[in-house]
Amino acid sequence: IIQITQSVFTGTASQSGGLAAPLNFEGTSDLVCTMTPKFSTSKIMVQMSLVASLSVTTNILLFRIRRKIGGASFSDLDAALGDAAASRYRCTTVSTNVGNAYTLFPTPMTFLDSPNTGSAVSYSFSIAHDSGSTRTIYINRGDNDTSSYAYVPRTISTITLMEVSA
Repeated sequence: IIQITQSVFTGTASQSGGLAAPLNFEGTSDLVCTMTPKFSTSKIMVQMSLVASLSVTTNILLFRIRRKIGGASFSDLDAALGDAAASRYRCTTVSTNVGNAYTLFPTPMTFLDSPNTGSAVSYSFSIAHDSGSTRTIYINRGDNDTSSYAYVPRTISTITLMEVSA
C-alpha cells in the first residue's frame, strides 16, 4: 500500500427519483473521496461502506461506483458494473430494502480499479431503486427521522481509497 485516504460522511443526504433513475451523490463533498496516485501504473482499491434507506419498504436499492479523473466529469465505472443484458439495470451491488420506516441498510462495495493516470482520481456513487413511483433515497438515516425515540439510528458512510503498487 503506497497511500490511503478516506472521506467520512456523518451527516444526512437525500434525493428523489423515479424507477431505475440513478441518483448521484457526488454533490455532497464528504460522499466523494479523491486521491492523486504517486505512480500512473498503480491500482486503487476502492472501499465504500454506505448506509442508505428508501421511502418505501420491500424494494431494491441499486448501487453504482462512479469515478472522475482530473477535470473530467463523474461517470459510472464501467468495469465495476454487471454485464449488459437487454434492459436490465447494470450495477455494482444491491441492497434489499425490507424493514420498516426506521430501518437502514448497510451496503459495502469493494473494487480494485486501474485508472492508469497520475492525475487526481475521485470516486463517489449513485443509487437507484425499483419502485414504480418517485421515491426518496436517504443516506445515514431512515425514512422516519422525526421521532425522538432512542432507537432511531443515525450512522456514518465512508469511502476509503488505497493506492496499491502495480
